[in-house]
Amino acid sequence: MWSRKSGPFLGGTPLGRIFLGVGALFVMVGSYPLINSCSSFAYCNWFTAVSAGPGLLFAGIGGLIIWENYGGRSSIDYYLTNYRLVETKAGRVVGQVPRKLFKGEPTARFLAQDSSYDQGGTAVYNVSVHDPESGDVLMRLNDMPRESVESLATLGGVVYCEQCGRGNTPSQRTCQSCGATL
Repeated sequence: MWSRKSGPFLGGTPLGRIFLGVGALFVMVGSYPLINSCSSFAYCNWFTAVSAGPGLLFAGIGGLIIWENYGGRSSIDYYLTNYRLVETKAGRVVGQVPRKLFKGEPTARFLAQDSSYDQGGTAVYNVSVHDPESGDVLMRLNDMPRESVESLATLGGVVYCEQCGRGNTPSQRTCQSCGATL
């Protein structure tokens, strides 16, 4: 399992960011007369109420949208099980790919490294998992450490029996242990 951080400003909802930005603008404009002297504005209290009030409302709505989307949790987790590759966001499964799609396929047919960079002294990678037949992108995995990329490369190398769980070579049609069809 590996995870990557996400959050309101790294991967947040566009609608939440719009509301937050508009709210911040209203609050800044509305608080200008309060920071300076109100004597230069004839309708100082009215101006502040009309600008800062909606600003706080917009910022609050933006914060609620972002909180609802992330539920207070800020990570995306990936799991490589015996039977599938799973992506979860805030504890909910948002994507999964069965391992049997990759049975006997060379790694280059289903795994592509999109980019890599240094994050705090550790190399991290962005990779995409493709359908070996069509070439369509099935899942994008971001901010992965080297060890995780190496374990993804084994997707096509071992086929697990759905009956007993034993690992078998991709060339086998039946399980070595229980004889079930792979």
